[in-house]
Amino acid sequence: MVLAQVGAITIMAAMAAMAASAWQAARAGAVRLFRRCGSAEPAATEDQLNGGAALVTRAWTGNAPA
Repeated sequence: MVLAQVGAITIMAAMAAMAASAWQAARAGAVRLFRRCGSAEPAATEDQLNGGAALVTRAWTGNAPA
């Protein structure tokens, strides 16, 4: 039960970060991390992160595709 609550809080914090200006810093940090781990395409990583952020924003605001 506690683990589920911590997971929910973590997800909510991540969603809030995507919606805030902090998302830009978090995205840049994630891209640096993937680049350090050997990701060949930082632009592809950025695209995936931006796509995920867009989906979360749409779901959060109730504009998710049917």
